[in-house]
Amino acid sequence: MKYFYQTLLCLFLFVVTIPAWGQTTGSFMVKGDLDKFYPVLWKDNRWFNNTPAELEIGRSSVHVDGDWRGSLMARFRYHVTNWGNGSNFIEADIHRDAISNPDFIAGWRDASGANPNYAIVIWMRGNTTYFYTSPYTIEPPVVYDGVANSLPLVLSNESPYTFKTTVDDYVNQQGKSMGALYLNGATNWTNQNWQKALRLPKGNAIEMDGGTTKYGMGASIDNIFYFFSTTGEDASPAPIYRMIINNNGEIGVGVMPVAGYKMVVDGSLGARRIKVVQGNWADFVFHEDYKLPSLQETEAFIKVNKHLPDIPSEKEVTEKGLDVGEMNKLLLQKIEEMTLHMIKMEKRIQELENKQAK
Repeated sequence: MKYFYQTLLCLFLFVVTIPAWGQTTGSFMVKGDLDKFYPVLWKDNRWFNNTPAELEIGRSSVHVDGDWRGSLMARFRYHVTNWGNGSNFIEADIHRDAISNPDFIAGWRDASGANPNYAIVIWMRGNTTYFYTSPYTIEPPVVYDGVANSLPLVLSNESPYTFKTTVDDYVNQQGKSMGALYLNGATNWTNQNWQKALRLPKGNAIEMDGGTTKYGMGASIDNIFYFFSTTGEDASPAPIYRMIINNNGEIGVGVMPVAGYKMVVDGSLGARRIKVVQGNWADFVFHEDYKLPSLQETEAFIKVNKHLPDIPSEKEVTEKGLDVGEMNKLLLQKIEEMTLHMIKMEKRIQELENKQAK
């Protein structure tokens, strides 16, 4: 019985300790300047196991290396080319201190595209201490900061790697950075079989990086969908709202939507062709029962009102705007009336000429 319990205890310890086998933890310091990011070489020690490598880098306390130097939690999952084998990728999930808001990681790269060193490079802020862990056995990082190892980092068949002074555009400092992303909805969202593959909470936006200008789109708490642009990555610049759609389907381009209008535009509108659908047209002027206003009646109206009959006044257009389709119909009506008057005048002139000829 004694040996039975000893055997059970050994089995228990064996099962409990298996997950800890191969786990690696450590710390390192990237020296150099605080405003530079230096190349740090990390091996892909899972390459020969045919699985992706996993690495976590962190700083829990903002006071490491001095007060308010910032905290970081970052996770990398990667698999390198190792001289052309393919299926390589690098995924990052970074969360930094939102108070002091420092940048710790400026970019990364598979450094084994044309050599067998099975390693990636991560550019990390200088004059900073980091802590790392991996569920597997990994080699300690090799730091090229000009102190621990000289710069540039030179690898066979690769361009030399030196420090960076700015963060690469693909780096997300508060979330995941990864390659192409395909999403499939799990359940039908509407009765037309649209599936909900991605959902953003109210007040959140998707950013599209256009360089110095960033473009965003998102829905706000007042049930309005926005397309906007901004010149920064933080809350300091005011957004410029390019297009706004409300929950009635009314659209404003450069301006808020206006009730009763499907679209309003603040500025010029250019088009190769515009087609306006009209319910009726001005050809009623040529009907036999149409009472053509005399020129005397028109003259009297103009003297009093300072505009043509049926045509809106300057004050009306200024206050209410202009219906393009309706205005074209009214202008055609006046042209048709003028044409009828000209035909009458032509006949009258012909009659007078005939009388004179006799």
